[in-house]
Amino acid sequence: MEYTKEKILRNDSLIVNKLFKSSSDKVEANHHFVIADDLPILLCRFNKSGKIIFANKAYAKLFRLSKDEIIGTQFHFSVDEFEKIDSGKPFHSQYKKQISLKLNEDKIHWIEWTINRIADKDGFEYQAVGQDISQFKLLEEHLGKILVAVEQSSSTVVITDTEGNIEYVNPRFTDVTGYTFEEVKGENTRILKSGLTEDSVYQELWNTITGGKEWQGELLNKKKNGENFWELVTVSPVKNKDGIVTNYIAIKEDITEHKKIEKLQDAIYKISHAVISTDSLNKLYESIHKTLSTVLPVDNFYIALYDEATNLLSFPYFVDLYDEPSPPQTPGRGLTEYVLRTGIPSLVTPDVFKRLVEEKEVDLVGTDSLDWLGVPLKINNKTIGVIVVQSYSENIRLTEREKDVLIYVSDQIALAIERTKTLDLLKSSEERYRLIFDKAADLIAIIDSTGTVLDLNYIFEQETGFQRSDVIGKNIFNLDLLTPKSKVTCAFYLSRIMIGKDVPIFEIDGTKKDGNIITYELRAVPILENGKRVGVQAILRNITQRKRTEEKLQKNEKQLSNLMSNLPGMAYRCKYDSAWTMEFVSQGCVELTGYLANEIIGNGISCQ
Repeated sequence: MEYTKEKILRNDSLIVNKLFKSSSDKVEANHHFVIADDLPILLCRFNKSGKIIFANKAYAKLFRLSKDEIIGTQFHFSVDEFEKIDSGKPFHSQYKKQISLKLNEDKIHWIEWTINRIADKDGFEYQAVGQDISQFKLLEEHLGKILVAVEQSSSTVVITDTEGNIEYVNPRFTDVTGYTFEEVKGENTRILKSGLTEDSVYQELWNTITGGKEWQGELLNKKKNGENFWELVTVSPVKNKDGIVTNYIAIKEDITEHKKIEKLQDAIYKISHAVISTDSLNKLYESIHKTLSTVLPVDNFYIALYDEATNLLSFPYFVDLYDEPSPPQTPGRGLTEYVLRTGIPSLVTPDVFKRLVEEKEVDLVGTDSLDWLGVPLKINNKTIGVIVVQSYSENIRLTEREKDVLIYVSDQIALAIERTKTLDLLKSSEERYRLIFDKAADLIAIIDSTGTVLDLNYIFEQETGFQRSDVIGKNIFNLDLLTPKSKVTCAFYLSRIMIGKDVPIFEIDGTKKDGNIITYELRAVPILENGKRVGVQAILRNITQRKRTEEKLQKNEKQLSNLMSNLPGMAYRCKYDSAWTMEFVSQGCVELTGYLANEIIGNGISCQ
């Protein structure tokens, strides 16, 4: 049987009341006082004026006084507080009050007093039974802090019974899902299932937690409004003092945005490497369309390219539910030409289109779409075309979010198109090599086996501020164009290429003339003459802006880690791989396990 504070106090009070109840015999009363004197509870009696007439040993010990010193002193409360106690029902009418006493420099005692008004032959007096509840107060304070932390946590907290029926959710749950506590109390957690997570994942979850172990994984759940969202979920069994599982607690992080960022990064990677994996522009366009379908609604999608030399706008890739692609034409006053002309990304809703027509900026061309989104494709701040997504359905609306995504990937698309066009031109005409070399969107360098620069295209001057003549004919390792670390990296890979080894795409840092650092992604291939490796052609892609974006993402990740560090108890994050490799642990993990953070991070979680 478990004893609460209230049960203990009620039992103590009943014992004392029975002990002193209607004892008129003086000898018997004295006997009862002797027994009361040895009770472990605090006990005293005081008269109508509040002066103590009896105190037991426990009372005297708490106050570090002798019983003689206590008799005649005033009780802690004013007698006026007890006037409502009914003397006609001495054991049913009680006055309760908690007080704190600082009896020494270090410790505060909390006492809960239960006071009865007791009739005797001379009228009535008061009996006070006290219980030291200091431990209860400390526990109450501790639980209060935990509750506040859970209530204010940026993580979702859900507590269920052993069948998965919800007993508690914190406010963050409502923020994320849209359901209030009243709406989900007693409901099974299945209320959040989207139907898009494999049944085997749930089976693994239940097998793990019913086996008394902790489970962590990612779930694609559904909000109250029907919107799907991703959560990183940790579910742990809660056991009572006998080791029996009574509840489950789930700590969940909304990782929807993180998932979107992952998809964007993956899309950029695929687009940037499509040049290598595709051998024609048509296949490149198809690859771009397929890749974008993972992050955008692109059922209606086209790419328009502008040829400045011929003043023609063409549509080399065009997929639409209603319209067919137009033949190459001089630019008119459609939305495509509007973006081409202004160089500004545009999300055109019906209201925006109406305004543009009234301002004589555009004319209606083709089937009238509901939402139209166009983003310029730029190379060196020059618009070479437009990439367009449009919707004809109320069920698919384009928003600022889709606009931001298309802007984010547009630079990579423009570079991929330009690079593929460049490669096509290289294949088609040897005599045009120099022109293409100089007009390539990426920096191209020709270096011999010793590191001497044989040639550079003109983008080198635009990006670094140096003149080509300052570098051509000189050894790259004797110049200040690379950081010391990058010089070592380049020397290592150059030597590997010259001995016939393959090298990966790698990153280097260059130094501009003004001292600023510029980061490149370098792809190097050997130059062969009569089957002999005589040098290297290096294609350097400027990824400075992308690195800044990655640093910003890492900063956000660090802020998330700092928040998780402040969660009560153990908090950790793992990779979703076969070993569940640890990426982060909170201070609580370190304190509870005894391992240092660097001993845990990078290792897998044991499933035993």
